[in-house]
Amino acid sequence: MSDADPYEQENKQWKLDDSTFDKKTNAILYERRNALRNKDLKTSNYLKKDLSELGVIVKDIGDDQYLREVKKSK
Repeated sequence: MSDADPYEQENKQWKLDDSTFDKKTNAILYERRNALRNKDLKTSNYLKKDLSELGVIVKDIGDDQYLREVKKSK
């Protein structure tokens, strides 16, 4: 069994001026980035769950957040 992420090619690094997501999602990502920089893992994990509920999957590589949206079925 491979540990490779089958969705790796869909992950996009989040930047402060990212226009891919709405203001609410970007605010959570900004707050989470600050929590990661401050080594506040409890807060960053809670915010990661919030993002998941909004349909955003987060993968951390160092201090960077890589994201992909979950496609919602109709």
